[in-house]
Formats: sequence, C-alpha cells, structure tokens
Amino acid sequence: MKCLAKSPDVVRAELVELLHRTANRDAAAFNEVYRRTYTKLSRVVLTVVSTPEDAEDVLQDVYTKVWKRAEVFDGRIASPISWMVTIARNAAIDLVRSRRMNTVELDDQIADSTREDAFDELLNGRARPRVINALRQLPPLKQELLSLAYIRGESRKQLAKRFGLPVGTVKTWLRRTLQVLEQAVADERKADQLRATS
Repeated sequence: MKCLAKSPDVVRAELVELLHRTANRDAAAFNEVYRRTYTKLSRVVLTVVSTPEDAEDVLQDVYTKVWKRAEVFDGRIASPISWMVTIARNAAIDLVRSRRMNTVELDDQIADSTREDAFDELLNGRARPRVINALRQLPPLKQELLSLAYIRGESRKQLAKRFGLPVGTVKTWLRRTLQVLEQAVADERKADQLRATS
C-alpha cells in the first residue's frame, strides 16, 4: 500500500509539538527536530557561507540556540521552520560579517537566502493550490530555474553558468517569478475575504 505524504499543516503541527517538548528539555524530541530540519537549514546556511566546514560550525551554533530558545517559540506567530531559518540565517550572517566579507557580496547572499525562505512559505501556505497552478503556467525555463535555485539550492552564479545567462538576468527572473507567485497568494486572500463576507 502506497504511503501518502503528510500535508504541510500536519508537518507544521508535529514540528510545533516537538519544539514544545524540546522546551521541556526532551532530548528525544530535540533529536527529531534536528533530523527533520537539518537538510533545510544546511541549504539556508550554505547560501550565506562559502564552505561546508563553515556551515557545520554555524549549524552547531544554530541547534544550540534552538535548544536554549525553544521555550520562546510561539507557533501562533511564526511557523517552526521559519523561526529556525531566521536563527540559521542570522547565525550565518554573523559569521560572515565577523570575517569582514565584501559588503555587496554579502548583501546579495542575504537577499538570495531570504527569497528561498519566501518560496518555502509560498509553497506551504493556504494558497498552495493556487501557487502550484501559477507555477505550472510559467515557461519551462523559469520553472527549472525556480526548482534549481530554491529546491536544489544552486547559487545564482551556478545557474548563470548552467544556462549561459548573465547573473543579473538570473536574479531578475527569479525575483519577478516570485512576485508572480506572491500575487497568486494575494488573489487567494482576496477570494477568502469575499467568501467570508458573502
């Protein structure tokens, strides 16, 4: 019998519960949080730092902070993964800044990481069906760009080399494509409001 994938709402609820248990110093729950989020947080960190070794150092710091701060997490305000991504991104940025990286390059990497988080939020929100429909209407090249950038975690330079495009063009296409998806979410919210008032 084929196993059905869990819905985003179920995944989120389970992670909320695991963080609450972590706040009570449940080591088994914390280990499960680590298992479920490590791959995602690794990709986030690697959009900011330059080496796997640096990423590993950052992630150790991130999970230490998650263990210590789990009690302040509020699932009514943010999703668990967004909360942890924010911790991870900030920790990675702190490491890079401590090494006095070129400011322009750092700003580009921060922007790329932020957009990746935005893409995840779009795919896992209530407007998911509308977002997926909008994705299917994109030209195949832009669908592939989104997948490689935000799911496989390829850098903008890697994408530019892969497709023979200027880096600036890749960044512009990704930004505009995200705007199309964000509009799909806005349309869904308007539809919800109309249904609520009818």
